[in-house]
Amino acid sequence: MNLLFTDAVMPKMKDEDLSNRVLAAHPETKVLFASAYTETAIVHQGVPYPPSPFCKGRSPPPHLRLKVRELLDA
Repeated sequence: MNLLFTDAVMPKMKDEDLSNRVLAAHPETKVLFASAYTETAIVHQGVPYPPSPFCKGRSPPPHLRLKVRELLDA
């Protein structure tokens, strides 16, 4: 099983563009978005908030591990 863990706000590319490219080649891939930006900052970047599934970029490792496990098990 493949997992793409990517930032929701990236320079020169929208998160959706990256995930769509990966999913086109590997449709079985699960995608988890993250960002250290606040909700307001993400919206100002033009990213629909929150991308789904989403994990705050500064989440403690146990929380991140749980999010990854939930996504892979879904």
